[in-house]
Amino acid sequence: MLAAFINERLLHVRKALIVLVVAAAVLAVGLVAVAVVNLREAQGLAARSAEMRAVDQATSVARRLAAERPWTRSSLEGALGELLGEEVLYAGVALGDGTTVVTAGPAPAFDRGLAEEARAQRRDGQARFARRDFSAGGEDVFEFAFAAPSPGRRGGAAAVAGRLWRELVLGEEFAGFRRSGPPILRLGLRAAPFQAHLRRPKLVALFSLILAPLIVAAAVWAAFVGRRAVRMREEASRRQHLASLGELAATVAHEIRNPLGAIKGYAQLVGESADPGAAQRAASTIREECERVERTVSQVLGYARDAEPRLEAVDLRAVLDEELARHADEAARREVRIVRDYGDERVEARVDRDQLARALGNLLDNALGVSSKDGRVVVALRLARRHVEIAVGDEGPGVPAAEREAIFEPFVSRRTGGTGLGLAVVRRIAEAHGGSVAVGDRPGGGAEFVLRLPR
Repeated sequence: MLAAFINERLLHVRKALIVLVVAAAVLAVGLVAVAVVNLREAQGLAARSAEMRAVDQATSVARRLAAERPWTRSSLEGALGELLGEEVLYAGVALGDGTTVVTAGPAPAFDRGLAEEARAQRRDGQARFARRDFSAGGEDVFEFAFAAPSPGRRGGAAAVAGRLWRELVLGEEFAGFRRSGPPILRLGLRAAPFQAHLRRPKLVALFSLILAPLIVAAAVWAAFVGRRAVRMREEASRRQHLASLGELAATVAHEIRNPLGAIKGYAQLVGESADPGAAQRAASTIREECERVERTVSQVLGYARDAEPRLEAVDLRAVLDEELARHADEAARREVRIVRDYGDERVEARVDRDQLARALGNLLDNALGVSSKDGRVVVALRLARRHVEIAVGDEGPGVPAAEREAIFEPFVSRRTGGTGLGLAVVRRIAEAHGGSVAVGDRPGGGAEFVLRLPR
C-alpha cells in the first residue's frame, strides 16, 4: 500500500509539473499580448492627438488667411512659417499634381498618393485629410495632407482653408498653376511631443519580451528539477521497498525458525519418550508453535497483500459486533472484559468490509495483548459530519508520546512475540480508504487507538 500511495503522489507531482509549464507558457504569452495591446493603444492615442493638433493648426492658418486677403506668396509663406515650432516641423501648400506652391521648413518631396487619399476621405462630415508616418533627419514625423473641398461645399476649418487656397491659386500671381489640380495643405508634425507617454508602454513591452522567456525557462527548469526529484524519490522508494523486503525476510525467518526449533525438539521427545503424559504435553506444544507460525505467515501475507479497497455501503455497527463476537473467547481466556460503547442504530460508510474487519481485529488483538487480568477494552463508534471514528481503548501501560508514530511502522512491536505488522496493516488499510489512524492517551490510563474513515 505504501508503494501505491507513493506512486499516486508521484503521479500527482508529474501532473503538477506539466500544469506548471503550461501555466507559465500561457502566462508569458498573456503578458506579452497585454503589453503589445497596451503599446498599440498608446500609439493610437498619440496618432489621434497629432490629428487633433493638425486640424487645429489648419483651422488657425485658414482663418488668418481669410482675414488677410488679398494674399501674396510672401504673406502665405509668413502665415505658414508662423506655424513652425516645437510641434510643427514644416508646412506647405501643394497642388494635386504634386506641384509645390509654397513651403516653410524642411519639407520633403510631396507624395501624390497621399493627396489622392486625402481627397478620397472625409472626416466628421467636413474635413478631409490623410496621414503618413515616416522618419526624417533622425526623428519620426506625422505628415497630414488636407484636401480642398469642391466648389460650393460648406464645411469646417479644412474646407475653409481649401476654398481660400482655391481662390489664391486662381489669382493672377498664380495663373500658371490654375490647371494643376486643387490645392493641398501639408503639415509635418514631430511625433516626439505626442509620443512622450509611450515610454512606459514601450518599457513594459520590452520587459515582457525579456521576462516571458525567463518565466518559461524557469518553469522548464523547475519541471526538470522536479522530475529529477521524482526520479530520486522513485529510486529511494525502490531502495526502501527492497530494504523492507530484506527486513521482512529476516523477520519471517526469525519468527519461523524459533517455532520450528521447538517443534523439532518436541517431536524428538515424543519419539523417544514412553511416557504418554509427556508425549501429550509435547504434542500440545507442537500445536501451539504451529499456530504461532501460522499467525506469523498470516500477518506477513496480510501486510504484503494488495490493499486496494473495494468500497461498498457497510453497516459499521454490524462489523464491530462480528469482531467483538470473534474475540470473545480470547477475552474470556485472558479474563478481560470487552465493553461495547455504541448504540444499535445503523451507521453506514463506504468501506471494504474484509479490510475493515482485519483492521479492527488487529486493534482488538493489540488491546487484548496489553491488557492485564480484570482489565477492560472499550470499543466506541463516534460520528462526525464527514467521517466516522472507531476507537479501541485499553487499560494497559499506554504508548509514550515519542513512540506513537513509530509503532505504526512495519516490524515495530512492543509486545513479546509480536511480529510488528498488526498496526502497520491497520495504517495501510486506513490510508487506502483515505483515512488515518492515531493513538493517544485514554482517560483513566491506557491507550486509545482511533481509526478515522470518510463516510
